[in-house]
Amino acid sequence: MKPSIDFVTVIVARPTESYTGEIKRIKEEVWQITDHIEEYASADECENFVRSARYKYIFIIVTVDLINDLFSLNIHQFRQVQTIFLFDPHKNSNTLHINDLRKLSYKMHEVYISSKDLIRRVEECVHECANKSDILLSSLAGCSSDTMTTNVVNNIADFAELWFPLYIDFLFELPMVDSKEEKLRFIEQCRRHFAHNPGALQLIAEFEEHYGPHGALYYYTCDGFFYRIVNRALRRQAIECIRDFRFFLLDIRNQLQLAHEKFLHNDTKVGMSKTFFRGQLMSDAELEELQNKHREGTLITTNSYLSTSECIETARIFAGKPTNGIVSILFEITAEIKDPQIKQRKPFARIGHLSKFGEVEREVLFSIGSFFKIDQIDEESSSCWIVKMTFVDEDDQNQIVTSDFRILRTCSLEMKVIKIGDLLAKHSRQGISKARHFYDLIKTSNSSEALKAACDAGRGWLALNEENVSLAIEQQQKALGLYEKLKSECDSENLTHLYITSYNCIGTCFRQMKRYRRALEYYCKADKLALKVPIDKYAMYEGYRNITSINIALTHKLLGNIDQTWELYKKILAYEMNTSTHFHGPTYLTIAQAGLQEAQIANDVHEYERHFQHWKAFLDLSLT
Repeated sequence: MKPSIDFVTVIVARPTESYTGEIKRIKEEVWQITDHIEEYASADECENFVRSARYKYIFIIVTVDLINDLFSLNIHQFRQVQTIFLFDPHKNSNTLHINDLRKLSYKMHEVYISSKDLIRRVEECVHECANKSDILLSSLAGCSSDTMTTNVVNNIADFAELWFPLYIDFLFELPMVDSKEEKLRFIEQCRRHFAHNPGALQLIAEFEEHYGPHGALYYYTCDGFFYRIVNRALRRQAIECIRDFRFFLLDIRNQLQLAHEKFLHNDTKVGMSKTFFRGQLMSDAELEELQNKHREGTLITTNSYLSTSECIETARIFAGKPTNGIVSILFEITAEIKDPQIKQRKPFARIGHLSKFGEVEREVLFSIGSFFKIDQIDEESSSCWIVKMTFVDEDDQNQIVTSDFRILRTCSLEMKVIKIGDLLAKHSRQGISKARHFYDLIKTSNSSEALKAACDAGRGWLALNEENVSLAIEQQQKALGLYEKLKSECDSENLTHLYITSYNCIGTCFRQMKRYRRALEYYCKADKLALKVPIDKYAMYEGYRNITSINIALTHKLLGNIDQTWELYKKILAYEMNTSTHFHGPTYLTIAQAGLQEAQIANDVHEYERHFQHWKAFLDLSLT
């Protein structure tokens, strides 16, 4: 399908007589790719258009007779120029000279002799550009703050969406071993990736020589290979690639935190709300999905940095013009200015003084993983939709909508690793393989022994999810062996949490094998550690697998010890009520459905009847 998108333009250089036939055919083919074609007879005309089209993505097809003029005017340095394709059907180009040009810019592609090959590559590039959103928004539908009950029920399906912001949070919390080493490793990977692109290799060399922590935002706003690598990896949620430029994300956060402190001016005070604007094009399908998920209080999070402007006119330019299947969107984002003395986890700030583009666009950049609450979606006119949002400070305890994420992130690094793997496994069809890759990445990197042990524990739970109980027990026994070696060097409470999760996993393996006495042995080992894991919505989401008291109660019921089971559940309720004032819907629901799963997976009628009688007896006790 032809991507009729206003911000994608292909420029075709008007040729000399010797190229007329070939270029005419190329133009006809390009018309099949996009409606937006410009044609110029000189490099000067081309430059004038490029300068005037700051907010477009431009691809240039040029012949040998004009290539030198283009480079002499430095057209390749404009950020809006994405790729330069050199068409040379008569093989008139000098290979050495072309290689010199490619060293000047990574945007210079190889020489195309065949118009068929050229068109195929142009189509690939244009479609890639047309299909990618400027910013990927993950909608966390169901985070409504209407009532706690609605929050509990609806949020059960949404925790998996939080794996990526939790992963970014994890990267920020990891101790920095050696930023120079991380930078060099990233540079070497870039060199391997761009081994056949002299222009990119030149930029990589410059980056290696000149980059420093105080220049992160400058490089991020530059039109270079680095900006594209970072955004592509973030949009694709490429775990390994993002890990490799962690030093860069940390440098940007530090710069944003410092810049955020300067937000207070004569016209800005603590507690004041400011409005920022962002314009972008969006497909009808994306808008429809956003509308379907939206209700008052819906939460979304960004997978990369969100660029906005204090100037609505600038945002409207970026919003472009709607075309077939594409709509213009204007985001209006309201954010409260907090006390600059309080360090923000997800800062936003004016970056004009740090950007290559200066103050022209009055740019305000929001951090990766920022949370926003959708307040309203309206059709302003036939040509533009307005999406009104509020920036949500995830540390604000009054914000109920981010309480789920606070639950997830409030734990040790080791438990965070296990949670990320668990959420990844539930996130998509290939989730378990992605979770394994994540654990392998942590184990093979320069991580602490405690984190590596946590990966073994996480892999044990993955194996149990796949009903491979023997592998699950093997992984957890391996993890337990590592815990023993870590007793002298690891925080005791963090280590206790790891012991509890491994013991619970092994106990659940034996429970699934219907070796209930053996299961109780491991559950009791976890219980003796006397560290209570809170029964919150995340515990409910993962099936209470790590709540030792519930596991013990459930196993006793399977053994027919109904009175003992009910007494245990009453103690759980009393403990939860005494230690927290929050609504205990998850705990009540756990008791209500206790044992149903075992009845459903019974092997025969007699076993089903036995489970049913236990369930009935349990209900009789709970109702008296």
